[in-house]
Amino acid sequence: METIRILSLPEIAFAHEYGDTIYRNDLPAKTNCIEVTYIAEGTLTLSRENTESTARRNDVLCNLSRAPLRVTGDSPHKHRTVCFFVGFADAEKDENGALCLPLVTEAAKTGKIRALIDEIIRTYTLYGESKCILSGLFLQILGEIHACAVRGGRGAAYGNLRYVERAKEYVFENLYKPVKERETAQFLGISPEYFCAVFKNTEGIPFQKFVNRVKLEKIRSLMEKEKMPLCKAAELLGYSDPNYVSRLYKKYFQRNLTDHLK
Repeated sequence: METIRILSLPEIAFAHEYGDTIYRNDLPAKTNCIEVTYIAEGTLTLSRENTESTARRNDVLCNLSRAPLRVTGDSPHKHRTVCFFVGFADAEKDENGALCLPLVTEAAKTGKIRALIDEIIRTYTLYGESKCILSGLFLQILGEIHACAVRGGRGAAYGNLRYVERAKEYVFENLYKPVKERETAQFLGISPEYFCAVFKNTEGIPFQKFVNRVKLEKIRSLMEKEKMPLCKAAELLGYSDPNYVSRLYKKYFQRNLTDHLK
């Protein structure tokens, strides 16, 4: 979660809806650019540096564009995005006017944000660059995301989020080793049962499924970029049976691994 303060009036770059059966997009780093998206259908995986997040239907993404972001989806999806150029700078959380903006805001909190995104797309489509109206609506969106983060960031909820973030970092740091729930919970200093419940409640999937998904995506990357055979890539990531990897990949992504390499 990043904390910023706004330095200038937002100016719209684009506002649109987009959908596809398979989605791959490497969003570059940009200066003074914020994109806010909600997932209308399907699920997307977000990868940045050593962290990965999952965005599901009605989740809201807030990308400050400070670092590249890879967005992928292996099943049909649709999203609605508004993008604005706006000056901003880092701020302290208790600073007057500071905005706490997480990358993903969960669906249960996003009703008003989604309505504002829809209104920006409608206004921009019908009337073009109505600068004052669109800027005001976008600032409302940032305010709503901040309000959701502040409400959800207190007490146990924030602590649970930190456990999940640290667990993901642990997975990426130990990607070529066996990663199990018990060892990860021990690393975090909490019980395996509590960790299992926290991760699933926060991410919507079991921890071991997250680990498998990350490893499978790494296997695909090694095969694509380094032309590594499946048997070698699977062994490198801790799988002894490449046929099992193929079956697991199809189960997770609803497509054969070889189809993604074409």
